[in-house]
Amino acid sequence: MKRKIIMFLLLFLLFASYQASASIDNLKGAEHGDHIEVFGVNWIVLDEENGLLIYNEPNPSINQTPPFWKVRNVHPSHVATWEASALYADLINNFVSQALTFDHHDDVTMVESVNLMSRQDVLNYSSMHNGSVNFSAPFMHTRLRTFSAGDNTWAVQVGTAGNLFNDLRTGSTSGIRPIITLDPSLFSELSDVENLTATQTDTTVHLSWSNPSNNEFESIKVYRNDVEIATLTDREEEYNVTGLSPNTEYTFKVTTINSEDQESFGRTVTVLTDYGQFDEVTIRGVETYYNQIFLNWDNPTSEDFEHVKIYEDEDLIDEVEAPESSYWFENLKPDTSYRLVLTSYYDPPGYETDGIEVNTRTEAIPQVSAIHQDNDYHSVSVTFKNPFFDGFRDVALYQDNQRIAVTTEGHFHIEGLEHSQSYEFEIRTRTTDGYESEAQTISVQLQEPPKLEDITNVTVSSTHERVDLSWSNPQYNPYFDYVRIYRRDIEGESEGSAAVQKMSEFLFGSTVSANENEFDPLFETNGNYFNDLSVEHDSDYEYRLASVNDEGEESDGVYVTASTDHEPEPSMGGVDSEEQDNGDYLYTWTSPTTGTVRVIVGGDEFATVPASDGEILIPSDSMSYTLLGNPDVQLIPITENGTEGSAGGGGGGLGGINLPFTPNDVLLSAVSLFTGFSGFVILALVFFFTPTIMWLIKTAIHSYQVGKVHRSFSAGAYQFYGNVRYRYSKRYRDGY
Repeated sequence: MKRKIIMFLLLFLLFASYQASASIDNLKGAEHGDHIEVFGVNWIVLDEENGLLIYNEPNPSINQTPPFWKVRNVHPSHVATWEASALYADLINNFVSQALTFDHHDDVTMVESVNLMSRQDVLNYSSMHNGSVNFSAPFMHTRLRTFSAGDNTWAVQVGTAGNLFNDLRTGSTSGIRPIITLDPSLFSELSDVENLTATQTDTTVHLSWSNPSNNEFESIKVYRNDVEIATLTDREEEYNVTGLSPNTEYTFKVTTINSEDQESFGRTVTVLTDYGQFDEVTIRGVETYYNQIFLNWDNPTSEDFEHVKIYEDEDLIDEVEAPESSYWFENLKPDTSYRLVLTSYYDPPGYETDGIEVNTRTEAIPQVSAIHQDNDYHSVSVTFKNPFFDGFRDVALYQDNQRIAVTTEGHFHIEGLEHSQSYEFEIRTRTTDGYESEAQTISVQLQEPPKLEDITNVTVSSTHERVDLSWSNPQYNPYFDYVRIYRRDIEGESEGSAAVQKMSEFLFGSTVSANENEFDPLFETNGNYFNDLSVEHDSDYEYRLASVNDEGEESDGVYVTASTDHEPEPSMGGVDSEEQDNGDYLYTWTSPTTGTVRVIVGGDEFATVPASDGEILIPSDSMSYTLLGNPDVQLIPITENGTEGSAGGGGGGLGGINLPFTPNDVLLSAVSLFTGFSGFVILALVFFFTPTIMWLIKTAIHSYQVGKVHRSFSAGAYQFYGNVRYRYSKRYRDGY
C-alpha cells in the first residue's frame, strides 16, 4: 500500500511539472494574434517582441459583466485612477470572475508588469480584426488607459466612436480589459543571455552577461541604440564599448544567433555615461589633536569646480567654498578613529565626485610626566610635570575610582594614610571640554612608624617678659604620647659669641646643646604650644622639646634658642595734681601700677613710693616752685627690674595745668632762636652804622691835610669820649 502511494505522488509531481513547462512552452514562437493558454485562462498575443498579452474576451456586450479587470478606486472627478499594487495581488484579486489561477504552477515572476489598454493598444488589437476599428461596436465598450497631465495619473476611460471620454461612476460594475507584460524571451525559440549588466565611464561602457547553458546558439550580437556594433563568435561573455560621449544615454541589446541565423529577442540595458574628467582634491596634510583634526588640500583647477563637500562616514557635515582649502574638525572624541571623505562638486553640470577618503585618529590626551613619589609611614607626596597643550584644565588624583584631589601645581600630598599599608592611586589629565586621559597608576607602600618621633615646625617668638613656643606633633604616630619641655639659661656669652650663635642659627638652624645636664624640666603637654612667662628681660635661653612615647621613652628632642628683649622704659600716665586747702599738693597717676615712682621736688629726691599707691601728698613747706610760680615736681617711674623711665609731673605746669614744656625748654628755645637770628642782627647793624663810619673816615683825611682842623677834631673827640665815660662811671656809682 505504501509503495502505491509513493508511486502516485511521483506521477502527480511529474504531471504537474509537465503542465508547468507546457504552459510556458506555449509562448515559444508565438506571434501577435495567437491565442495562448497561460495562468489557466486564454490570452491573445498583442506584441511578442515586447511580451504584451491581452485578456481574450472575443465579443463582450455592453450589459454583460465580462471577466475584465476590476475598477477599484474612483477619482474625485469621477475618473477611476489606476493604482499599482503587489503584482500577485493584482493578478489574484482583480479578476471579477476569479478565472485566473496558478493551478498549473506557472511562475508569476515571469510577469514584468500589469496594466490597462491604451488607445494605441486598441489600434494594435484592432489589426487582428481586419484592420478596422468600430468604436461603436460592443467590443469597444471597454475601459481604456489614458494619461492625465493635470494630476499626473493614468485615468480609466471608455472608448466610443472617434474619441475617448470619461464615463465611470462610483460603484460601476463595468470592467477593464487587462494587459500584461511578460519576459519577451519567453516568446523566442532561442534562449537569451542572462544577467546583462553595464558599468560606465565618461566615454566607455563595459557589458557583461551569462551565456545560455543549452549551447543552441552560434554567435552573439551587440546593438547600440538598435544599431549592430559587434558580432561575437567565441562565446564571449563581455564586451567593451568605446568612443562614447560623456553624459549621454545609450541602450544596448545583446542577442543570440543560432545555426539557422535565427535571432533571439535579446536582452537590453540602458546606461548614462559619466561626465568628463572631474579631478578630486589633493590632500596636502593632516594634523591631529586630542579633540581636533586639521585637513588642508589643493583644490582642482577646473573653472567649474565650486566647493568641497565634507563627510564623516556617510553624513555630510559641511561644505567649503573655493578657494578655501582647509578645514578644522572640532569637538571630536580623544583617541578615536575617524573616516573622512572629501568630494569635489562641479557646477555645471552639478556633478559630485566619489571623493577622497582620509582615515585618521585623534590623539590621546597628553599625560603628566616625570612622576616621582616620596612617602613615609603616614603620607605620600607625588610630584610630576604637567603636560602643555591647548585645552589643559588640571590634573586629578583618584583612589578607588573616587576623585580625591585636583591641582595645577604639579604635586599632590596625601596625609592620614594607615602605616605599613599598600595603596594605589591614579593620575589623570583633565581637559576644558570634559575629557580625561588614560590613568597612570602609582603604587605606594608605606613604612613602619618609628617608636620615637620628634616634633616638627618649631617656631619661637619673644618679648621682654615672655617666650612663646609652638610646634607640630607627630599626630599620625600611634606611639606618641606628649612633649616634655626643658630650659636652660645661656650665660657668660660675649656679644661676639652671641653674634656667632645667631649667624649659625641663620645658616644651619638650631643646634644641640653640648651640655644637656644644665637643662631643667619645665613643662609637659600633649598640645602644640607653650608660653614661658618665667623669663627675664634681656636674657638668652635654650629650650629642648622632647617627644615621649606611650612607654615613657624620650626622644633626643629639638633644640631652639630665644632671647628676650630689653625692658622698655616705663612712663607716667594719667598724672594730675590738686592743691589742698592747707597748701599741700596731692599728686595722682593711673600708670604704672607696678614697680615704684620716685618723686623729685625742686631738683631733690623727695620720696620713692610703690607705683600701686597711685598718689603722693607733698606738704606745702616741702614744695618748691618754678620761675613761673608752678610747683617744681617730677615723677619718675621705675620698673621692678630697676629700669627708670622719663620724668613726668607738675614741673612744667602753669596755674595747675600741665604744659607740654618746661621753663628750661623755653630758655633753650630762646637761645636757639637767638643763634639763628644773630647773623641777621649783625648784618642790620652794619647797614645802620656804615654811613657814620664813612663820614668819620672822610673827616679824618681832611683834618690830616689841614692841621688846625685836625687838632680841633681830636680835642672835641676826646672831650666827647671823656664826657661819655664820666657819665657812665657816675651812673655805675649811683647804682643806676
